[in-house]
Amino acid sequence: MTTPSSRSRGRLAVGVLLLAALGLLAVPATTLDLSAGVPSLARAAVIAASKNPCHDSAVPRGLELPAGGSENAYVVTGPNYTARVCSDVTLRLTTATYPVVARACLQPSRGGPMQCGAWTPLGEPGEWEELAVDVLGDTKWQLQMYSEGGAQSVGVEYTSA
Repeated sequence: MTTPSSRSRGRLAVGVLLLAALGLLAVPATTLDLSAGVPSLARAAVIAASKNPCHDSAVPRGLELPAGGSENAYVVTGPNYTARVCSDVTLRLTTATYPVVARACLQPSRGGPMQCGAWTPLGEPGEWEELAVDVLGDTKWQLQMYSEGGAQSVGVEYTSA
């Protein structure tokens, strides 16, 4: 007799296999242990979702950040516009000497002043950080950044078009 949970696992397994067959789930077959149940399938979904296609078209930029930066003394870039296919504004450092903090400020679709997100300490160079999520395509935005150390040249990449 089939139980509801085993039917759900079976449907999930079939869905994962169909995605893999279509090439939409780039996970080696050895990663999928269907006999182990849902936990291994959840791991496979996390592995497959770790690559954001918007990062392939990220815009590179070099910036000069002065010493003494703070939430009241920062560098502004823009205007930028979000890509129609990407719903998040993400950024990564490519080069930095000192810690860097950034935020994205978005223009509301109804107009009005920019609305800024929280200041986000950026990780090590190469790590993507989400500065804004669920953003409509063609939204006008600006990047604001400051250095927590001395003056420095930084390299960044951000998702935009």
